[in-house]
Amino acid sequence: MAGRITAVSLVHGGPSPSFLSANLMRHILGIDDIHATLEDIDDHEIKGILFNVRNSKSLDELLTILEKQTLVFHLAGCKTVIKELDDKEKLVEDFLKWYIIKRNAFGIERKFVAGRTITA
Repeated sequence: MAGRITAVSLVHGGPSPSFLSANLMRHILGIDDIHATLEDIDDHEIKGILFNVRNSKSLDELLTILEKQTLVFHLAGCKTVIKELDDKEKLVEDFLKWYIIKRNAFGIERKFVAGRTITA
């Protein structure tokens, strides 16, 4: 029943369910304009890693953090090549998009196929 209520709300442009983030709702509605921030991350460990990346003061410090957290970024599919310190923003942005959208994509695609809700 909850799925049907959510679907009706989405189809008719009604208020989004409060249990979904605004970015996830925009994605479900087909809007590609995602503005994710570190505050959208609910996992404290991941948020800490991204905070450290974003606040690194030198390229060496950034590369040390990335070396320690290689698995996290590889699992997220972040392939940003770090050549200078400013590349860290692109890396954080890529990770945020993965965290908010891509890691949930299979569930979203499974639930909403061709504009219809799957109940099984």
